Amino acid sequence: MSRISHKRVFAALAVPAVAAATVLAVASPAAAARGPRAYTTDSAGYSLAHAQFGTVQFRYVADTVYLRPPARFAAIDDGVSWETHLSGTGANGQPVEVNVNIGGDPQTEGAYQASADLNGQPMTTQGTINFAAGRSVTESIYYDQAAGVVKVRAYDANGDSFSGSAQVGRVSFVQASIVGGFDPGSSFAAPSAPVKLGTFTNATVTTYSGHRGFEARWYAHSKVFATSDGTASGVVRAAPSDLRPSGSWPYRAFDVYFEPAS
Repeated sequence: MSRISHKRVFAALAVPAVAAATVLAVASPAAAARGPRAYTTDSAGYSLAHAQFGTVQFRYVADTVYLRPPARFAAIDDGVSWETHLSGTGANGQPVEVNVNIGGDPQTEGAYQASADLNGQPMTTQGTINFAAGRSVTESIYYDQAAGVVKVRAYDANGDSFSGSAQVGRVSFVQASIVGGFDPGSSFAAPSAPVKLGTFTNATVTTYSGHRGFEARWYAHSKVFATSDGTASGVVRAAPSDLRPSGSWPYRAFDVYFEPAS
């Protein structure tokens, strides 16, 4: 199986400050800040980062994704995944990235596996790693500030559950991301028409100060696109839809599609 690299490199998500008056109102979708587009070679979805007034930090990110049958992707690639990330900087000034994902090889496997890593290294985990297609799986990352520990989890309604944790100390997590991933190597073959990689629902974050919601005035959500070279000038391989409601506020939903070759 061709394994997917889970170290995502997003473009800078700095967002120009907006008028202070807009921040004083209650956060709502209409008032949400939109950040610049970001680009990778191997994932598409959404990323959140601070928009103004210092640094917004995220202690929790979660979403639910429906696992489509591997046969849907067998002609496109030998690796697909649905991923949730928290990224930031540790007390020593070094980058810290936590990832939990469900993925697999649709060309050779009939189910998907869960995994989690810290800075690209596998985390100590427990529970089941196998998740069947045709189910909805909830992924989450929680940073326990007092203990300096990150906790990851993936579970479905059938009782299958995967979890792990790692000591990280004091970290400023300034970026949360939810993406659909794939292997950008030679195995990739663009479809002739758009193919849905995934539908993400119940997407939400919680900041260190306790604010909940995927959209807000003081942090921005940015669309993440996968292109052939990881830049805006590359050929788009996967792209997210616009955000839409997912039940009641503060949850949001979106789709990620493999795009046909232009």
